[in-house]
Amino acid sequence: MQEIIRVRDIVEILEQWAPKKYAYDWDNVGLQIGSLESKVNKVLLTLDVLENVVDEAIENEVNLIIAHHPLLFKALKQINTDDAAGRIINKLLKHDITVYAAHTNLDVIDGGVSDMLSDRLEIINREVLVPSEHGKAIGAGRVGELKETISLNDFCLRVKEKLEIPTLRVVGELNKKVRKIAVLGGSGEDFINQAKQMGADVYVTGDMTFHEAQDAMAMGLAVVDPGHHVEKVMIQGIKTYLEMKTIEKSLELTFIASSQDTEPFQFL
Repeated sequence: MQEIIRVRDIVEILEQWAPKKYAYDWDNVGLQIGSLESKVNKVLLTLDVLENVVDEAIENEVNLIIAHHPLLFKALKQINTDDAAGRIINKLLKHDITVYAAHTNLDVIDGGVSDMLSDRLEIINREVLVPSEHGKAIGAGRVGELKETISLNDFCLRVKEKLEIPTLRVVGELNKKVRKIAVLGGSGEDFINQAKQMGADVYVTGDMTFHEAQDAMAMGLAVVDPGHHVEKVMIQGIKTYLEMKTIEKSLELTFIASSQDTEPFQFL
């Protein structure tokens, strides 16, 4: 007889890799909606929990959604089922779907989002950009090297190809030769000084704002902003990890990579 698998079983496996204690204080990781005791046979992996993703989960009879960006980030003062947030919560509860988020704790770990992005961009000899209190191997971002020196323009083309994006923003002279690369998938504008101090020629990060981009330009640090949505690499990364670990434990589960687009921007 098939062993009953509960949300708690999947969470324990994930948190062995990405413990909640590694998350930043301002973050809201872990259980978002539902119960750790709920039964699970299908898991959906997604970057964001938007209404189209919830509809996808319902259509596929999913019991658990694992997301990177927390569904509940700011405190709720009301749940109005006439607005988008209320509709999402209502659908999740009505269809008994549990939501769990692994955010900054997944960013900082060995093999986490920063490493996933670095792997895609073929960055080697990596070290942590901003080490945490949990040790030098745990922290935000990565700094490493390309196998060869190329122009900033060619590196931008690589970023577009490897991260499957139609466009990006770039700061710096396009004919500049680059090799040492810093990477941080989310909003990493607070760490441009660290990237420069560690000798990076280019800093790849999402959500770079105007004045911080000017600061980077003034210090001679090229910046490539492919958008926050490139963190979608975590979908396949978590899927591969959980499939491997559940097979090791002889747990029969179906893992589904969300096919829904949660990128809010259109590119014209």
